[in-house]
Amino acid sequence: MVQRLRRLFRARAWDIAVTLLGLLSFSVYFIHQNKITFETSLTGSEVQGPQQSSGLHRPSGARGRQGSKTAGRHPSPLQYLQQVELSLNRSRDYLHETVVVAGEPGLIGRDLLPYKRVFQERGYDVRVRNPFNNSPGISGNWTILLCFSYGDGERSGCWEKEDLAHLKKGQLVSHIVGMRDILWRKDALCYTTNEVRRVPAFRRNPVSPPCWLLPSQLGEFLGVADALDADVRWVFKTPSPGGDKQLLQPTRDSDFFKIKQYFTTRAIVQQYFPSPLIVDGHLVSIQLYALVTSISPLRAFLHPAGLVQYRFNSRQNFRKVPDEPFTLSRLLERLVVDHGPETDIIVWDRLQAVVTKTPLIAERFVSSAPANNSKNTFRCQSCFQLLSFDVVFNSTLHPMVLEINGQPSLPSNHSLRHAIISDTISVLLADGSTYAQLFRDLKKLNFKVGFKGRNCRPHHQVCLTISDLEYLLVTRQQYQQRGAYHLVYPSPAGNEYSSVIRDLYKFPLQSFSQSDAHLDPQLSNGSPEHTSADMHDILTALEQIHLRNSHGPDESLLNYHTDDVISEISGEIVEEHIPQLPCSHDEATLPLLSAIYTDPPLNLTPAFDPEITDYYVNVPYDQHWAHVWGVAMSCGCEARAFNKFGPSGPTRVTLGVGVNQINLLTVDITHSVPWVISTYTLHVARQQRQGNSPADEPQICSLKQDCSLQFMKDVDCGLSLEPGITWGDIINDRSLPFCQSPDASGRWLVPCKSCSAQESCSWNDSRWVPYLCRYRKLSFTEGQDCLAGKKLLFIGDSTNRGIMYYIMQRINGTLEQWDKTHQLKSYSNLNRNLTSASFYYYPQFWLTAGDRPALDSAVHEIIAHSQPVEDNSNTILVVGGVHWMANQHLRLVEQALER
Repeated sequence: MVQRLRRLFRARAWDIAVTLLGLLSFSVYFIHQNKITFETSLTGSEVQGPQQSSGLHRPSGARGRQGSKTAGRHPSPLQYLQQVELSLNRSRDYLHETVVVAGEPGLIGRDLLPYKRVFQERGYDVRVRNPFNNSPGISGNWTILLCFSYGDGERSGCWEKEDLAHLKKGQLVSHIVGMRDILWRKDALCYTTNEVRRVPAFRRNPVSPPCWLLPSQLGEFLGVADALDADVRWVFKTPSPGGDKQLLQPTRDSDFFKIKQYFTTRAIVQQYFPSPLIVDGHLVSIQLYALVTSISPLRAFLHPAGLVQYRFNSRQNFRKVPDEPFTLSRLLERLVVDHGPETDIIVWDRLQAVVTKTPLIAERFVSSAPANNSKNTFRCQSCFQLLSFDVVFNSTLHPMVLEINGQPSLPSNHSLRHAIISDTISVLLADGSTYAQLFRDLKKLNFKVGFKGRNCRPHHQVCLTISDLEYLLVTRQQYQQRGAYHLVYPSPAGNEYSSVIRDLYKFPLQSFSQSDAHLDPQLSNGSPEHTSADMHDILTALEQIHLRNSHGPDESLLNYHTDDVISEISGEIVEEHIPQLPCSHDEATLPLLSAIYTDPPLNLTPAFDPEITDYYVNVPYDQHWAHVWGVAMSCGCEARAFNKFGPSGPTRVTLGVGVNQINLLTVDITHSVPWVISTYTLHVARQQRQGNSPADEPQICSLKQDCSLQFMKDVDCGLSLEPGITWGDIINDRSLPFCQSPDASGRWLVPCKSCSAQESCSWNDSRWVPYLCRYRKLSFTEGQDCLAGKKLLFIGDSTNRGIMYYIMQRINGTLEQWDKTHQLKSYSNLNRNLTSASFYYYPQFWLTAGDRPALDSAVHEIIAHSQPVEDNSNTILVVGGVHWMANQHLRLVEQALER
């Protein structure tokens, strides 16, 4: 009995052990399956790979031989991604290097030539299709179809509706179907931006001013205008390109009479952008160029070669000032000077944001288009479009989009136009291998991601389709060959758009086309592909990983700023704050000014009198600048600063130490060329920096940077006590070795009665003292010998000019010639005619945009003026400034020298 029980127990124990082992194996398998993402070996029969779907030719032996261990197995995720890329690249290889051109003859004549030159430089044949031969469709193995048209391609004869559903893989067309009825018709943009104001994210931070379509929304507009403050003004403009504009206020009887015409006339009324940014006394508008290469999911680039145009005020209908437009980079430099360090980064980030949000809105309306039952639904994978954005800023540097052009005119400047076109074509023709890099980044995601039809499981947050993978691969390819373009979406800063995208898809919206005319069903999102909303978190995470892995991130992504930073930026004087004085039609008032204004207020001596033209002002050393402007007494005149083409509003003037002369000209503007009638002059004397004689036992204070001009974030500013040393120690110290480098680390030392009171310091005795070495003070003859055979080139403001004169005095013994030049000045009779010095005053903000030189131009001009120069240590270039100098200026100088 006992033996039987033992045998029974051993049998049961064996059964239990086998059962437990089976359960353990199943558990391990189950856990492994739930942890699987990209390392999973793909199972066999779930879906066809990219080879079958695209007709990819397999290399010999790709299917494996009979009996092979790999027969019947599908590739690993890495191999699968490689096959998707191969299929994508080979589909392009099957196409001919041909560009087909179609559209409106006038636009082809205006815009084609620069495109044709760049395409031909890259070996492409450019063929203009004859619009009169009635050739059916757009068949053929061409690579790109350029459609030059203000309308949709179908209406302009670029293609027939059914053509787009039969494009070959890799072919590209230059219009995004449906965008015209969403963004780049004036009335469509007005409707679209008003519609998205129902979305909380855009109610808080709109991309465009409020507007209404007339006459259909006239009653709604008048109700809003009546409820708002009487000071709110409204711009009325016609829907056609380049139409008239009027600035009107419905509560005024005279203006309401003009508004009556819109009871029956089509127009758009838009709120006048309050407190616009004023530069050199003028409003400014900015034209930006953006390239959209995918609408869903969005892929968009922004080019830094934007243009800035001065505009007249509302009295002159916001017309362009007849100056050449200047570059966006020059405006950013100016804003740094006027508003402080890093303003250029803040403004550039905000421009990127508004350019990104606008096509995200367009995608939302595209995705809401009615589904098409056709299996050939066209989703714009083959579409791209170059857009221009007209943007304005308010005084706190918040941008607003006024208009969008889908067939933009490119800059007249050859180099800018070529840069935009060349970079655009580089992006469109981008290819290469990025699958391995993309695979590595996908593995680093904190998301559970699978490949649709390969290893998708219920626990995966997203299953990427072949279209998704192609989008990711093309994004990497275009990023690598983007030229000067900045990829603005997808972006490492994508978290800034999370609430925008969430709200856009959370609230029901109706497009302008759906409300006015049925949207073309060819533009459908009926297929189950992913939008930016579906992919946003993954795209943002991938770009953040890519940024960390890249060697040189975009400058615009180095820092992210919140709106709180703007509170530290001093605003411009805006048009609404300028006193409005009545003018006279009496010819006797032509040479007179009604008033001279300054900000901050200055005490003029004598007090202002229209009959007196010379005034004198004393300002303390700490006042570095002032805004100055005048008001003409005559209705036909303006008060302009510096010259007859100068700014007519508040003009910021930098004040150097000593006497500064500021001219305000009374200019008759009723002629084709302005006439100067009279000149008023302000003589502003800025005092020397005051300092005390050293105390008997002064404190020794160190200074690394002034708190008002801070340029190193992690370094203390202002005066700090240096304990344990005396001024005698500093003067007589001979223990440290001589410095071997001109940029040895150190600080300024100055004797003060108290380091907490700058006014107690003897600034004339301050000196630069390195930490670990000391500089040898050259004797008169040593200085002469050191600079013999040298050419000294100085670029900068009055501080740099003063350094040049100090060196001239040191090597000449006396200073026979000097002046406060604001131009280019050279001295060749220095150091027994062995040394020469040249000075170029920069920046020249009193000049108009067309005449104001850029920093790289200043470098080229002073070098050309100083010829012959040697490319060695015999040529010394010194660039410096007090209030305008920033890191980007040093990069500009370096680039100019390399050219």
